[in-house]
Amino acid sequence: MKVRVGKPLLTYLQHGARTNDGEDFYVGEVEADGFTAEALIADTALVFDSIESDENTDLAAGWCALVDAIGKDANEPGPPEAEPEPEPEPEADPEPEADPEPKTEPGIAGEGVRLGVGSLLGSIGRSTVDFWPSNTNLNQMNVGIVGDLGTGKTELVKALIAQIRSQAAKVQPTKSTSMLIFDYKGDFQRDEFLQRVGGVVLRPHAIPVNVFMPVTSDHSRLPYQQAAAFVDVLKKIYRGVGPVQASLLNESIRELYEQNGNRPPTLAEVRTQYIEKSANPDSVSSILDSFVLSHIFSDDRTTLKPFGELLDGNVLVVALDHLGQDQSAKNALVALFLNLYYDNMLRSGKPPFQGTDPQLRYLKSFLLVDEAVNIMRYDFPVLMDLMLQGRQFGYGVMLASQYLSHFREGRENYGQPLRTWFIHKVPSVTGRELANLGLPDLSHDVPRRITELRQHEVFFKSFGFDEGRFVRVVPYYELYGN
Repeated sequence: MKVRVGKPLLTYLQHGARTNDGEDFYVGEVEADGFTAEALIADTALVFDSIESDENTDLAAGWCALVDAIGKDANEPGPPEAEPEPEPEPEADPEPEADPEPKTEPGIAGEGVRLGVGSLLGSIGRSTVDFWPSNTNLNQMNVGIVGDLGTGKTELVKALIAQIRSQAAKVQPTKSTSMLIFDYKGDFQRDEFLQRVGGVVLRPHAIPVNVFMPVTSDHSRLPYQQAAAFVDVLKKIYRGVGPVQASLLNESIRELYEQNGNRPPTLAEVRTQYIEKSANPDSVSSILDSFVLSHIFSDDRTTLKPFGELLDGNVLVVALDHLGQDQSAKNALVALFLNLYYDNMLRSGKPPFQGTDPQLRYLKSFLLVDEAVNIMRYDFPVLMDLMLQGRQFGYGVMLASQYLSHFREGRENYGQPLRTWFIHKVPSVTGRELANLGLPDLSHDVPRRITELRQHEVFFKSFGFDEGRFVRVVPYYELYGN
């Protein structure tokens, strides 16, 4: 338990109480055995009369003055340090040398990024709770946000994003933390939020990115690897992509690389190549049609940019809601961007940790997947790779979903690499379910209390709160008045 020691405040109420001077209340200092405290000592009946009175009574005024004095004392600085004895002056003082300019080395300032996220429920004095992603004692930067509809997930996520961006811009030596947001419902596209966080909306029309563009580093994918990754996305998300179609698509992509001296093809070129090789229209040609004919990606090479250039220092919001009811297209777009994001992480380099106590990390980027169940069910290896390897590069993943079971929708257990949890009210939860997601040894009362939480109340677990605590988080609209 963290205990904060301040100036003691004592209240003592007794029926018929009188001071030595015959007064029925006393406000001031009391002392016994060397212990001093500010105190209100009063007759109980007088206190009730003061509460019910419409006027400011002497007792109420005394109590207010006492509380004000306690608050001022708490904010006063400590006693000044004793001044050192003056040193004897030298016999002859030559012309003083100019002080050398202080050496400044770029580094993380102060404690790095450390966010106040709310206050403990049931605590005296509203004890604050923080999330400290810069501290390497938090082994992974990954965050899980869970909660039923209307519990406050979106407001919490927006508050986290805005605070991370704001603090990182102040305490990190170069650019602020970049963000990639997959927005299924349009919750992160309002002008006020975008202006505050430096957000750019990427609508699924003529996106100036080539999904086959390799990363120019030691981690570059070879043409056959690029082809295999693209085919894997389509096979997992779309039904009807059989082994024959998958093989033909893979071959079409590799041939385009070979014909153009390893220049990455565009999606439109892949569609044309596949249609020429296939005898009849099939499921793959239909999928390629849906992407190319609706111009989701630009086929104008003069407008294409490396993905890292779009992301660099920005909050990039992929507006999936603009695809309407085409859930498969949304999920395929997410999967393709995950590959681009992962490749960009690998080439970004591993920033060194700073300091020892605490040891701090540089926060380079966060990925947020809203309604994450849509992509977790497909078991894409790249998502787990991002979560397991991200800490080395200063990358973190935020997964938001409605139910705890969503984190084990497929074969992978995406709850295990999550070291920070914000669990809002969910209809049902068990201790075993929490343990399976990396939350063992919790009190037997925790699952029941989770089902009874109010809006913006969560069960919070992170570094410094390893056993988990119930917290009232501060939503975005309270934090910024919107």
